[in-house]
Amino acid sequence: MTRDNRFEEAQNHFREGESVTMLSVLDKVEAKGIVLGRNEGITLGEAKIRFEAARRMLVMNFTSEQIAQVTDLSLDEIETLRAETFPRGQPTA
Repeated sequence: MTRDNRFEEAQNHFREGESVTMLSVLDKVEAKGIVLGRNEGITLGEAKIRFEAARRMLVMNFTSEQIAQVTDLSLDEIETLRAETFPRGQPTA
């Protein structure tokens, strides 16, 4: 069984001479968790926006290549989105 060293690692992030208490370590860990959560939320939000833009572009009959250039989605992701958006095939104009 390996030892969990996260507490010791958190302690090491304190400046020399800075008071180290259980609460101060927890505050630092909590702050790190908030930053990680915020970054993950931003990443998920950006992905959602790209997929929503791609879906609108599909409805407007943009090509998969054009959508990929604008959204940075892969062609496979766009084709999956196309199948989800038009389960019975894309209607003709």
